[in-house]
Amino acid sequence: MLRQLLTVVLGLVICALAFVGSGYLLYQFSDSMTEPQLGLLVRSIFNPCIAFIVGACVGALAKSRPAVLAVLSLAPWMQPFGSPMQAFRTHCHGAAQLLTLTSLDVLYLCVGAAAATFVFRRRARTSAPASI
Repeated sequence: MLRQLLTVVLGLVICALAFVGSGYLLYQFSDSMTEPQLGLLVRSIFNPCIAFIVGACVGALAKSRPAVLAVLSLAPWMQPFGSPMQAFRTHCHGAAQLLTLTSLDVLYLCVGAAAATFVFRRRARTSAPASI
């Protein structure tokens, strides 16, 4: 139980570091790209990479249920600061955009869970003793 808790905490730390690193890269690209291009870059490249990296790290450290641990590690990253209705009023321009952003969050969670499961199974397969 303690190892699972530490795995989630480490996943949260890796997620936060990857988030800060992607923010720094966006700052470096901000001179040469427009704001819609930067948003597309975040949604199509940075966020899936963050989900994959966190999922792979959690899968490598998990003893059981790697997908659940990866989702728990990524869930705080998906939640906007404050209440959901406040985020809806300030960031979304309609129900269709809210549905799109929510579906992207679910897709990123699935990417992280799939990466965690894949790494967990590969690690379990390679660490099993060879039977003759």
